[in-house]
Amino acid sequence: MHKIIVTVALALCAGAALSAQAPSSQASAPAHKILLDTYFNHEADPSTGRLQHYTWDDTSKWGGYSQFGELFVRHGGTLAMLNEAPTSTLLKGSSVYIIVDPDHVKDNPTPNCMDKASARTIARWVKKGGNLLVLTNDRDNCDLHYINILMDRFGLHYNDTTILQLEIPTPENPTNVYPLQGIIGGEDKMYMRGTSSIRCTNKAKPLVWTPDGDIVIAEAPYGKGKVIAIADPWVYNEYIYHTLLPDNYDNASAAEHIIERLLD
Repeated sequence: MHKIIVTVALALCAGAALSAQAPSSQASAPAHKILLDTYFNHEADPSTGRLQHYTWDDTSKWGGYSQFGELFVRHGGTLAMLNEAPTSTLLKGSSVYIIVDPDHVKDNPTPNCMDKASARTIARWVKKGGNLLVLTNDRDNCDLHYINILMDRFGLHYNDTTILQLEIPTPENPTNVYPLQGIIGGEDKMYMRGTSSIRCTNKAKPLVWTPDGDIVIAEAPYGKGKVIAIADPWVYNEYIYHTLLPDNYDNASAAEHIIERLLD
C-alpha cells in the first residue's frame, strides 16, 4: 500500500553536531557488531529470491539500508545480518540488534512473527547489556500485534494506528513541515512516512512526540542494556541523504544521533 509521505522537524540529540568523519579515537576502539534482522522482516524479490528492503547490502534507492550501515561503520561498527530466529548464541557478541518493519501477510504470505520464545531470548540479551533498536511502520504496512509481545516487556507498546499523513514535500515546495517536540537538545529536520505511535509505561520515556502528544520515538532501560523504539523505518537510502528532499533536511544527522545513543 502506498503511504503518504511526511516531513517532520525533529528535536533529537544532545551535544555538539557530528562531523562527517568518525572521531579519530574510534580508530583503535574495539568494533561494535551491528546485527540486522532479516528473519522477522524477510521480503524477497519474487523474480530473483534475493532479499529486498532494509538490508545492509541493498544499495537501491527505495528501501535499502546500506547508507544507514555506512553510518554505523563510521562509528566503529561492523555489520552482520541474522536470517533466522534469534538465540542466545546468535546474539552473543553483538552490541546492537535491529528489527525493522516486521512482516505481516501483505509482505510475506508466511511471515515469521515474533513469539514468546524469541521475546524471552532478546530480553535476556538486552538485560545483559545488549542494545535493541526496533523500527516499525504504520498499521497497514507491518505487523504491530506480534512485535508487541517483545516490546511490552520493556514498557513500550506500538499503537494500532496511522498518524502524520501530510502532503509530499518537494525541493520546489519545502514548506510542509510538521513540528515534533523532544526532551533533549538539538534540532534536525527529519523525513518520515506516515507512522504508528508508541505508548510508554514503567521506565520507558518518550524522546520525540507530536504537538498532539503522539510519541514517535521512545527509549527504555532494561537491565544493563536499552531499547529504542521508532514508529517508522525512516532511514532508507533515499531518506538518509535526502535525494528527494530540499537541501536543509538532514536525516543523516538524526540517524547518527540515534546511533550515538545505541553505542553510548
